[in-house]
Amino acid sequence: MPRFRDVALIAAIVACMLVLATWRVIDASRPVELLFQVGLVASFICLTVVNFRASVAIVVFELSLAGVSGHWTMLPGGIAGRVFLEATVTLVAATMLTAEWRRTGRLDLGRYGTQALTLAVVLPGIWGGLGLLRGNELTRIVADANGYLFFAFALPLILLIRDGHGPWLRHLFFAACGAAAVVTAGIIFSAAIGLMSVDGELRKVLVEDLEVGWAVGHMPNGAFRLYLGTGVYLVAGIALMAWSLLVNPRRVGLWLLWGCAWAGVVASYTRGLWIAAIFAAAVVLVFAARSLWRPLTVVAVTAVLFAVAAGACSLAGFSLRDYVLDRTATIVSRSGLDDLDQRTGDVGGAESNAIKIKQARILVHHIEERPLFGHGFGTVVSEYPNDNSASYDLSYLNVLLKAGVVGLLLYLSFPLRVVGDALRARFRRFPCPAHVARRETAVVVAIILAVLVAGATNPYVLAAFGLGPIVLAIAWLEPGSARKSVREDGAG
Repeated sequence: MPRFRDVALIAAIVACMLVLATWRVIDASRPVELLFQVGLVASFICLTVVNFRASVAIVVFELSLAGVSGHWTMLPGGIAGRVFLEATVTLVAATMLTAEWRRTGRLDLGRYGTQALTLAVVLPGIWGGLGLLRGNELTRIVADANGYLFFAFALPLILLIRDGHGPWLRHLFFAACGAAAVVTAGIIFSAAIGLMSVDGELRKVLVEDLEVGWAVGHMPNGAFRLYLGTGVYLVAGIALMAWSLLVNPRRVGLWLLWGCAWAGVVASYTRGLWIAAIFAAAVVLVFAARSLWRPLTVVAVTAVLFAVAAGACSLAGFSLRDYVLDRTATIVSRSGLDDLDQRTGDVGGAESNAIKIKQARILVHHIEERPLFGHGFGTVVSEYPNDNSASYDLSYLNVLLKAGVVGLLLYLSFPLRVVGDALRARFRRFPCPAHVARRETAVVVAIILAVLVAGATNPYVLAAFGLGPIVLAIAWLEPGSARKSVREDGAG
């Protein structure tokens, strides 16, 4: 049972976070905001010291719910609330590991800790320095480096796993993804019943004030769009829920979560997320099941849920079929508006294609100038200044521009190594930790590859919230204190 002290600290932290987010929306007086910021800092530092596991849980939930930036508050010095939480937990973990090293003479960073910590130091250090040498703007250099620093968050995770909390960490990840699904579904419902003006209040709060996402409101063709940073956790949640449904398809609450996650993905009106979600579900259903019966059951029930949703939307005067097909049709539009079938009406999707093609051509030209090591963090090409963001939408071209082929290979080395280990574990060529079934490692493959797919055309994988699912996936492979392998599972 949690102690009253820990519960009180958690309640104080959550209350401060909610109040500070509200303060940012209403733009209230600075002295009162500063008071709650002091309360947040003091409470979270205390919690990290007395209950390290609970502090990690808060960080994971914040990543899954607070979206793109973590700017629900800005501490003195321009430090975002998310950066403070992550840095505190990571520094405390590093301190605990260092103290253990001095005491025992052995530094145990687990299977993935050394590589993750190296990337967190090398990528910002080398290419941030290159950006400084080339005279790039410091704020843009910091913005580019910030996401890569999140690799160091592997340290607190490894510390927990090593102490036997691997199963708890996996359940925490599931709970965070489920919370993202419920919250997103709640926003959709609020918009549907007119509780808030979609193009007014909702967009202002989520995009302008809290910077939770990139696009909220109606597209040029009238389609509703809820494009939030939480989308990447909906995709991860779909992989996790697919595995749970294979193990126990009779859990009604799980089906409700599954429906909420898919509703959030569809409402994102984002083709990359649609493809990633379908891919994640397919990988788990194909590689984690022992027979055809349960995967077919999951597919059949999902089809029924979509049919019921389409019918309900039709009664409300909204065509879910046209909503999906109009957007899907623009996937094959090669150059934008000229190739758009006018029957679809999704001008926004075609314009997005045209923008990305233009962006790709410009970036490739500059990549060819310095292909090996790039131009350094903070680089902005004059033909495409990208004033509103540190990163370009085409994530891998963005990395090639700033860090070159060497930087991209270093960045991808971590997720691809974890995927490789998961595939080997699935086919009995790699040891699984205790309580992890070999078939369950398909979840790791699904999550990481789906996030990488979604990140190809969306700025997910270069920020902390997008790297979160990739780093958290080590909870299925890091051996921890118990190294006994699990041979079979209950998936049908």
